[in-house]
Amino acid sequence: MTLTRFISGMLITAGLATAGVVAHAADPWPSKPIRFIVPYAAGGASDITARLLAQHMSTALGQPVVIDNRTGAGGNIGTDMVAKAAPDGYTIVLAYTGPMGINPYLYKNLPFNPSRDFAPVAQVADAPLVMVVNASLPVKNIPELVAYAKANPEKVFCGSSGVGGADHLACELFKSRTATGVSAIGYKGGAPAMLDLVAGRTQMQFATIPGALAHIRSGAIRPLAILSNRRFSLFPEVPTIAEAGMQNFDITNWYGVSVPTGTPPAIIKRLSSELNVALQQAPLRARFQELGLVPAWSSTEDFTAYIKADAARWEPIVRSSGATLD
Repeated sequence: MTLTRFISGMLITAGLATAGVVAHAADPWPSKPIRFIVPYAAGGASDITARLLAQHMSTALGQPVVIDNRTGAGGNIGTDMVAKAAPDGYTIVLAYTGPMGINPYLYKNLPFNPSRDFAPVAQVADAPLVMVVNASLPVKNIPELVAYAKANPEKVFCGSSGVGGADHLACELFKSRTATGVSAIGYKGGAPAMLDLVAGRTQMQFATIPGALAHIRSGAIRPLAILSNRRFSLFPEVPTIAEAGMQNFDITNWYGVSVPTGTPPAIIKRLSSELNVALQQAPLRARFQELGLVPAWSSTEDFTAYIKADAARWEPIVRSSGATLD
């Protein structure tokens, strides 16, 4: 083989290889299924929220968006999987208050850094809590509850879904803000906590709306305030926490979508746009309301700022509660 033919052959081979790389790089996104990690169990509000969003995105993007429930450690396990995933747009996470806002101050050894390891895409919903008491408790509003708790020290118990959850921290914050002897009791989930409230073994709870709604309607528990800056449509007669007399107490969980840091901006923009479209759909909005959610799309920039501000708000609450987990 002559030197000229050898060099020509090498150039052709290199050209073909380069063409293959360019063709691969130009593959439109998405060209394969997207994994949507939900760091909580199937069947819960987080899971249902993600499935509603995935249904729309699958149709809009032309590829299956597959739910993958990866539970454990207060949402840390599934969230960490996304932090360590390739930033190629094929792994996304249902971002939530706990892993992104509370857990950095609650867990001693958090395996990820929310601000460093994630690129926020968009917020999708607020999930406000509702302050409720057992119906037999002789109180109709927050001032009466505070007076009752002070007159009955160490006899008012506030149930929660577990140590470090937003509802548990709300109990602790209420105790410190009102200088009462309210005791926060952590359960293994919101459902058993609600059962004890209905039975009268605890006296108050900061509950999720879906967990409380049936018992409010049955008259077993009484709502005193919604922990939000606006009233909730399913019980518009219930005041906001500020209207009820407590300022700066609107502890609201939230949901959003995030991707690993380094994900191409064009992919983030497309995901954000499709989520915005999804949240305009009347059936999805109605289903969100049933789940106790308020649709709350925000842009990537606004969501990034919101997560930062929310984490700063949680830090002193977690620190003052004394709650820590390994």
